[in-house]
Amino acid sequence: GVDYTIDGLFKGPGSLKLSLEYLGDSERKSGILNFRPFRNDIFLGAHYDVNDAKLTMMEIAFIKDLDNEELAIIGSVTRKLYKELKLEIQGAYIIQDELNTEPLSFFENNSYIMTRLSYSFGGKL
Repeated sequence: GVDYTIDGLFKGPGSLKLSLEYLGDSERKSGILNFRPFRNDIFLGAHYDVNDAKLTMMEIAFIKDLDNEELAIIGSVTRKLYKELKLEIQGAYIIQDELNTEPLSFFENNSYIMTRLSYSFGGKL
């Protein structure tokens, strides 16, 4: 895969990292082949680090199966709210293959939205 970073995006201190990668499996003789995800997929992702005092970060990724209709869209936003109190919002939307034979399409309703509120105790290790 390849990564490319753009610093100073929007004329600020933030940086944007773009990633493109092929996800493949060369071992096509295995008996558990149907249970292996990412045998012939493409990954495209973006990670934006705002580089601010609140440690704000945003990510989005697309994983497309090149053999069928399966597509995963994953995103997250993380930010400190106060001192060591951090909020994270994460989600995934799965477009399933019509045959439902692929690992991400095997179970119905794989899409989700999650929020997490966390606090770190004890300072630095």
